[in-house]
Amino acid sequence: MLGGIHFLTGAALGSSLSHNSFGSFLIGVASHHFLDILPHIDTNIFGEKGRTIKKWSSEIWLLVVGEFFLLTILMVLLLMNKKYVWQQAFWGGIGGILPDIITIVFQDLLPTRNKLLKSYIHFQCNIFQFKREIKKFIFPSLFIYFIILIFDLAILTGL
Repeated sequence: MLGGIHFLTGAALGSSLSHNSFGSFLIGVASHHFLDILPHIDTNIFGEKGRTIKKWSSEIWLLVVGEFFLLTILMVLLLMNKKYVWQQAFWGGIGGILPDIITIVFQDLLPTRNKLLKSYIHFQCNIFQFKREIKKFIFPSLFIYFIILIFDLAILTGL
């Protein structure tokens, strides 16, 4: 999934299921892995050039950054008058995107020899990541994305 939906889901679940920052953060991380199991669209729709951040073209950057900022702004607007959940929403969102940040930094940009990080990246990329050919799953993936978006928005508007 793209970073914006990971952030929004982590924020929605973290702020609705936990009353502290650490719990929200852990819920965000767990939500990331759950979402990655599902058929989803991310930079994989761009084929080989979407596999590593080093090969991203301007349209990939536009998709990734645009989707993230659009959903983050939407979250801010929905939580504007709900000051008591901001901290949980923030840490849930950070937990929601952290697995991809770790993967991008320590696999694509600064490859590591650290065994713990390598194990986590393997866990993130090879165990939890949906691996089937995306061309066969475009419509189910889009449907799942919008169902999750509606679910997140319902949670955030109900807080």
